[in-house]
Amino acid sequence: MLLPTPKQIEYFDDKFYLHSEMVVLAGDDYGEMALQVLNSLTSEINISFSNGLDPVIEFVLSSDAFHIKEAYRIEFCKGKVVLTYGDELGARNAAISLCGLIEQDDNGFYLKACKITDYPDGEYRGVMIDLGRKYLPLEDIKTIIVQMAKAKYNTLRLHLLETEHNPVKTDVYPELNETPMQQYTKDQLKEIIEYADFFGLQIIPEIEMPAHGLFIIDKLEDLKCKTRNVEPSNWTMCVGSEKTYEILGNLIKEIAEIFPGEYIHIGTDEIEFTDVYQEQRLWPTWDDCDVCAELSRKENIEGKRELFYYFVRRIYDIVAGLGKKMMMWNDGIDISSSPNIPRDIRIQFWRVAGEGRGPVEGCSMQRFLEEGFHVVNSYYPETYLDLYMEEEQILSWHPKARPESTDEVKHLIIGGEMCAWEPNDHYGRTLPSAVFVFGDKLWGYSDREATSDYRRALTRAVLGLQTPRDFDVFESLGGILLVQDKDRLENVQNVNQSKAKLEECVGVLHTLIDSGASGKTAAGEYIQSINLMLSKV
Repeated sequence: MLLPTPKQIEYFDDKFYLHSEMVVLAGDDYGEMALQVLNSLTSEINISFSNGLDPVIEFVLSSDAFHIKEAYRIEFCKGKVVLTYGDELGARNAAISLCGLIEQDDNGFYLKACKITDYPDGEYRGVMIDLGRKYLPLEDIKTIIVQMAKAKYNTLRLHLLETEHNPVKTDVYPELNETPMQQYTKDQLKEIIEYADFFGLQIIPEIEMPAHGLFIIDKLEDLKCKTRNVEPSNWTMCVGSEKTYEILGNLIKEIAEIFPGEYIHIGTDEIEFTDVYQEQRLWPTWDDCDVCAELSRKENIEGKRELFYYFVRRIYDIVAGLGKKMMMWNDGIDISSSPNIPRDIRIQFWRVAGEGRGPVEGCSMQRFLEEGFHVVNSYYPETYLDLYMEEEQILSWHPKARPESTDEVKHLIIGGEMCAWEPNDHYGRTLPSAVFVFGDKLWGYSDREATSDYRRALTRAVLGLQTPRDFDVFESLGGILLVQDKDRLENVQNVNQSKAKLEECVGVLHTLIDSGASGKTAAGEYIQSINLMLSKV
């Protein structure tokens, strides 16, 4: 079984054995890049694929054969394997599926003969990792990139400037480098960008604005409102001041110079919390600000919602002026009526704002679609890995399933994104399986079941090509999605697994680590989790 699940796959009885040097024909640029990906993903089993005479594997570009981006075919015929595709990611996806077909028996590694016709249902298939709250070593980020590539994602979003921290070492405002957490240099970020590009992933950077500003507003006081009667907000920037647009323009320009991708995400979520955190005053003070009042008079703006839309339009112009497109969260927009913002802004829908936290009445994902916005579905009860995603829900979810929308506008839902916020040091444990499960749901918009075959396929996808064929680590772990809180692991009650069975599972994981399996990092995390369970058996 392959993950993500192909649209059509027909298996045959033949086995196609591999040896240390495999001859390949890759006669186009896409094929050559896919060949490099294939070699990278099979390095753990010491098999090399290289261009040469009398090839047994052929990469074939056929631009007219596919009407859907990223589609591919794999066919075994007359002693050869033929991979056909129409674009760069189609070639990458074919190579990844070929790698996933590799199995092992007593005679060595082989490919199970089959015919595959495959394409994604989601145009946008993403994962967000949170660098604004936790420093991740470059090797950890690279591990996540490989996991994502194997699950056929096409977008990695880096959540950067946040309430706690600015993770990017900046030249334009050195004050933002005064942070207790480690930062990434521009060269390090470019290394990550190149690595992601190698595996076919675009990176979208996110800079939070105008809220989540406790860190940046503390460092750059020009971002504060000039209030008369109350203390200026430390949470939400002044949207009336030209200094705000100068500062943010400089930061966006710096980020745009680092990240060559098409989009920049500007945040815009959680502008206010008037229902909680009263002492911290986490809401805008635009209504008491002389500068915002002057702007409102000059531009004939009424109320904080229209001030917010003015801010969005100004930032949109900055982003567009740099040759980029803009992406933003949805919850600050009162979509019950038609908002005065450009319709080519990509909307990331995560929720209708809570009471006291933004517009509620008449707001929905449906309304954004009716207004003509293209939407990435990140509805938090389904897609937030840190606290909300659950196995039963995710197996029945896909971007066009929930929240509900009418058939007439579903075509504007371009895909989905899993958001992995990081306040609790859970990435090493939760991401390896979640990346594949969620990626499977973005690739194919149909329900899945966590059968034993599915769990074994997931085990192999996570742990690598050396994984024993019938090994199912998730039976021992109690599910295909691991809890993010380590303390909760001690309460896992798995009545189906004896102490001996759990210890046997740990033994297999140690063997995979010792043999240099590609999933050895995940194996180490799983050993820790099972040992916690063993302490309670």
